[in-house]
Amino acid sequence: MRTLIFLFCLILTANGNIISLDFTQCSECDCKPPQNSSNPALMVHDSENDCYCMCGNTRSHACDSTGDCHSGLFCTAPDSETGQGVCDDACNSPHMSCETYERCELVNDIPTCICKVFDCSSSLTRPICAEGNVEFPNRCFYENTNCDRKRVSLTPLPILGHGTCMDVVNLLNSEPENSGNAYNPLL
Repeated sequence: MRTLIFLFCLILTANGNIISLDFTQCSECDCKPPQNSSNPALMVHDSENDCYCMCGNTRSHACDSTGDCHSGLFCTAPDSETGQGVCDDACNSPHMSCETYERCELVNDIPTCICKVFDCSSSLTRPICAEGNVEFPNRCFYENTNCDRKRVSLTPLPILGHGTCMDVVNLLNSEPENSGNAYNPLL
């Protein structure tokens, strides 16, 4: 059973008379609604069902405000020629920034910082020793692990040096002949 919602639009004519128009909203629309449904220009007629849908603007379409765009998008700054912005991915918004080891992705149309997960299978093996003698085959595995740590509110592991932890610890524990200004091949 279809439920119909009636929308009323009041129009004030030049001589002060009010005209009431009756619009029937579609029960199902083939578009995402706008973030703010107060703009009547976003009402689209579905001629097949003889009803109206409130449709948010899609990516790259003109907009006056973010409310004109469907969820997951924002309205860019107005263009100097047209005076309008365009709907763009909310991850590109100047207000959205992610930490190191993260990237923005829309999750249920909400911009969310998630871990950058790299495919480490083809990375060269160049071991890294991190604090706590945690050894990684290469920087790729190190970065994936640090993103996972940040997601659960742990601090990233600092790198102690390049090489196996056994080699790094041995080198760090040995006294270099030229301490102070000596070149450290581990970092």
